[in-house]
Amino acid sequence: MEPSLEAVQVLHEKFDNNRQIKVLNESVEQNQIPDQSLDFAMSLGVLHHIPNTRKAIADLASKLKPGGTFLCYLYYKVEGKPIYYRVIFQIVNAFRFLISRLPHVIRRILAKLIAATIYLPLARYSKYRLKLGKSISNIQLHHYAEMPFVMLENDALDRFGTRLEQRFSKVEIIEMLSPETFDLSSLIFSDVEPFWTFAVLKKP
Repeated sequence: MEPSLEAVQVLHEKFDNNRQIKVLNESVEQNQIPDQSLDFAMSLGVLHHIPNTRKAIADLASKLKPGGTFLCYLYYKVEGKPIYYRVIFQIVNAFRFLISRLPHVIRRILAKLIAATIYLPLARYSKYRLKLGKSISNIQLHHYAEMPFVMLENDALDRFGTRLEQRFSKVEIIEMLSPETFDLSSLIFSDVEPFWTFAVLKKP
């Protein structure tokens, strides 16, 4: 399910010959998926770009069967990072604010440039340090160490080309998962970056 027509066209090109996959050009708020019909629902890197993330989670949960699994990834508030890391993050965020307001064509060009000149060198430096057995946890963009350039380019556009970007702490995510809807005892957060990726079961 994808609200962007451009993205849906790409998905059709990839999956139209697969009868097990149905692509819907619809939103979390309004779609044809029946309530309580899904065993599994996944949203990776999307809901932090929605104004009301709490409501989006609730809307998505309504489509899950009792006992169904929800897997989600939300941007985190750079918790536990050194001061220099957080300062760099704020500088980058200022650039994102400016770039995200430019025309789409320019945003794509800048995203490709950022991916080539910033993402790629940092990612490959992290990869080099990994081979040496050294820690990379406080190197910016280290989780791209093993990723191909196309992923770096796509994520650079997502990071710098989107106006609305919300970030959440682990505590805030738990607060958004209604205990009336989800079994919070089943909630699991990944301890591997990028944060926060989590899975939780809907109450039976």
